[in-house]
Amino acid sequence: MFATVGKLPANHYALDLLNHFQSYYMVFSAVIFIAALFYFRKRWLTVLSGSALLISFIPLWLLISNQQVTLGTSKTDKQLLKVITINTNSANTEHQRILDFILNEQPDLLSIIELSHAQKAFLHPQLKHYYPHYFLLPENTPAGIGIYSRYPIESSRFVDLHGYHFGVISSTIKLPQQSINFLALHPVPPIPQGGHDIRNELLLRLPEFIDHQDNATITSGDFNITLWSPVFHQMLEQLDAQVHLLTPATWPNKPLMPKIAIDHILVSKSLQFISIGKGSDIGSDHLPVIAVIGV
Repeated sequence: MFATVGKLPANHYALDLLNHFQSYYMVFSAVIFIAALFYFRKRWLTVLSGSALLISFIPLWLLISNQQVTLGTSKTDKQLLKVITINTNSANTEHQRILDFILNEQPDLLSIIELSHAQKAFLHPQLKHYYPHYFLLPENTPAGIGIYSRYPIESSRFVDLHGYHFGVISSTIKLPQQSINFLALHPVPPIPQGGHDIRNELLLRLPEFIDHQDNATITSGDFNITLWSPVFHQMLEQLDAQVHLLTPATWPNKPLMPKIAIDHILVSKSLQFISIGKGSDIGSDHLPVIAVIGV
């Protein structure tokens, strides 16, 4: 039932929330289908669960058919970049865990979501030695955001896409062979209805901004949406970008709680995913996302 309802036009935030659990619907429907087919041997249950299983695959089929998802490639002659996005949680005071994770992983590009003034005060004196190029806008609210880079930053700016304080920061990174755009964003949570509408407006305005850029783009952050949402599909189509099919579920970082993938790294189709995975616990309600990208 939830899989079917989740396919309805998600103009209401409650309906849209149902979309985020499609992977769980797939697994649950598959388990019921196998049990009905081989154990219960009930024709009506087999048909019902089989139909639910097929319906749950519709969003995945749409993403694959539009070439909006990829499993990446293991071989490339492109320069490799390690990219990490972290929602540190502005209330998180375990600053040493955050720093240890970053220094251990040694990303080339790093976006920090919910960067607080206290986190910046602790992290920046250490990170600036390894990442001399940065653009930081800390806040003592979830609106804080920042970018660190091993490579020179040619320009940076805050991009207000919907007249609300939550927005996007964009930096042009000068690599040895080319320049790329690196974006970090954090739309508002999609609840209640007002937050849902603002989040959608930001995501659907993002392609227009990126289209005016001359370089390939890596977009990272806490999107507050999963790849199963129709709005996410629409955004990807307009961006001409890809998301990795195996983007890890990173929120909420709590024991026994089902996690969903709302932290993303998107790349222009001219770039290549090599790998993607999740990082270790940094004391936040989110886990980091780690990607290796060929540029």
